[in-house]
Order: sequence, then structure tokens, then C-alpha cells
Amino acid sequence: EPISILMPAKRLLLTCLFLLLAGCVGRDFVRPAPDSLRLGQTTWPQVQQRYGKPFKQSVYTLDGMDIVTQIYAYGSLSARRHRAKIDSDGAARKLEFKFHDNILVGYVYSSSWAGDHTDFDETKSAEIIRGVSTKTDVMRLLGKAGGHYIYPMIASREGEAHVYYYTETRAGVAKQAQTLSKLLVVTYAQNGVVSDVSLKMSLK
Repeated sequence: EPISILMPAKRLLLTCLFLLLAGCVGRDFVRPAPDSLRLGQTTWPQVQQRYGKPFKQSVYTLDGMDIVTQIYAYGSLSARRHRAKIDSDGAARKLEFKFHDNILVGYVYSSSWAGDHTDFDETKSAEIIRGVSTKTDVMRLLGKAGGHYIYPMIASREGEAHVYYYTETRAGVAKQAQTLSKLLVVTYAQNGVVSDVSLKMSLK
């Protein structure tokens, strides 16, 4: 389901932290350019050729259809001065590609690095009005989205969605690590007007 990325976020980031402590930081990558990925056309072999072997893979069923998620992750504990949040531990990037029948139907990029962080003001989602707000309005409020969805990641077969996602893990010696995750999915009709808004947050 579209909000499933919130569920494994803590497990994934804690795994990254473990690997970082072991000296493994993963393979770095950059935020995908919007025109470099074509939803409904780009294939998994094309993505794999560009990004290499994924950090993790998962499969789930959405409305009777199998969705394969390929996850890429990179992080650093030593570059704390470069992170977006001064009270978080380390910085990380995550890129998820979602495929149905080997065809790209969605992707989500998140980062807590200062240079390209994807943090956003979730309170501004209340200003997005269904049937009134446009893509330009949303971009003015929140900036460029880090991800995009099409059917079956959204209910409409003809619309599209812009995805805003941010997560950070705060680890401590005396207390258990906590992961903050924010996911905002703004769905548009064919005319570019907002048809749905979904905000999910968790702190675990």
C-alpha cells in the first residue's frame, strides 16, 4: 500500500546504523531527476543498470496486484555537521522504486542530508484544498516532491500523485532509538487539480 514505507522505516534505518558502525555506508546516489524516470514505461532492468544492486527488496499485494519494492540506502555517522537536523544521529538517503509487472509505478526519495533534505512542513497540508488547489499551489507550499505515484499506487487509473517523504532516526545511549517518519501523498486529477490528500506520521 502507498503508506507502507512508514512501517519498515525504523527497521531499515537501524540496520543502516548497524552497518555504518561496522564501517559499511552503502553506495551513494543522487536524487533522481524528474525526467530520468517515466512512470508506466521505465523497467526494472533499466533502473538496476543505473543504480546497481538494491539494498533490500520486498513484495506485497495491492488490490490483487503484486508490487515489488526495490530499496537503495546510503548513510553516514561521521558527517554529522552535514545533516539537515542537528538533533538527529547521522544522515541518510533512501530511494524506493515500486514496480508492477516489472514496470515502474512509483518512486520515493528521502534524505536527511543538509544539501538535499526532503523535510517539509506537514502543517501546510491543511492548506491544500481538494477540487481547488493545483500542482502549482502545492509546489508553492511544499516545494518539489521527492516522489511520484501512478495507478495502482493510487486509486485513479488516470491521475498521478506527488509524494513528500522524510524520516530521521535519533539514537541515544541511555534510551532506545526513535524514528520520525512523515509521508504526504497529494493526488491530482488529469486537469492538475488536487483530488485527494493523505498525510501519515509516526514516531516510534
